Amino acid sequence: MTPAGRPTCLLQCVFSALTISLVWACGAQAEMKAPLWVQTGDEQLTTLVPPEKIHAWFEDKQVAVRTVHPANGNLVLLIVLDVVGDLTRIDTVRAGLIELLADFGPREFAGILRAQDGLQVLLEPTSDHEALKDTLLSSPVSGFPGLLDSVEDAAAVADQMLRQSDVRVAVLYITDGSIYEYRGNYTNPVINPSDGGDLSRRFGDSLIQERINGMLQSLMSSWAPVFFLHLENRGDRLNSVYQNGLTQFAQTTGGQALFCDSVAQIQPFLQQIIERVRAQQVITLETPPDLEGQVRLRLEVEGADITYRERFDFEKPKPEKK
Repeated sequence: MTPAGRPTCLLQCVFSALTISLVWACGAQAEMKAPLWVQTGDEQLTTLVPPEKIHAWFEDKQVAVRTVHPANGNLVLLIVLDVVGDLTRIDTVRAGLIELLADFGPREFAGILRAQDGLQVLLEPTSDHEALKDTLLSSPVSGFPGLLDSVEDAAAVADQMLRQSDVRVAVLYITDGSIYEYRGNYTNPVINPSDGGDLSRRFGDSLIQERINGMLQSLMSSWAPVFFLHLENRGDRLNSVYQNGLTQFAQTTGGQALFCDSVAQIQPFLQQIIERVRAQQVITLETPPDLEGQVRLRLEVEGADITYRERFDFEKPKPEKK
């Protein structure tokens, strides 16, 4: 199968695994969905905010909130394994995932994917805790880091699920890669190897940042949040640029990126991310017909502090062919 075919195949695999009832969205251009987290002592609001208590604006234009999918509703978490290094850290995160996924209820599904050589489905979304455990324990650890080559595909799959079904969706990357370990050479680029005066080798971080900037535009068009747990924080210059890129990916999609300085941080950081994934509500908003380009979303909830994703990119409608 060609790399271009993987997202479509993966999407079909994911949908075939779902046992929840799918409610297909009609009039996709007239609405959008966004994750919402509520911080309040009112347990009812942290689970489900009534639509009438939410006020929403795109830029300065107020829009209606159509529905809210609650924090105890259907959830699909796509876990993407991008691990190639220290087995101690990998075994720790495997054990943590097994423990946390065992707490998932019957309406919470998790799928396991692998990032090397394009997205590969190891286990389709399921609520079968034993199947999740067996897949995690047997998942391979080899190859090159694949995050930069797969994250747009993973986000696209999650985005389509969120757009087309009545379910909360999130992506979680478990990664330990260094920018120096990628199959492609991001650390010593040459624009013109025949030119002895070519200065590109002096700016290795520029190629990394250029790649990240290009991916941010794509991710801004996706609706589902993407989370990252990096098992080994690295402080050198090029890895700092790379890891800052992961933070940008997370912020752009409404997710979160955490970086572990030690093995002891893996379990609590993982738990923090899983709790945030499970706590999200998803609101469906009416969208004005002339909405296009990068747009700021502003939300207010009566009686509660909230966090949410503020910026989205709406593609311009393509002109009809005559």
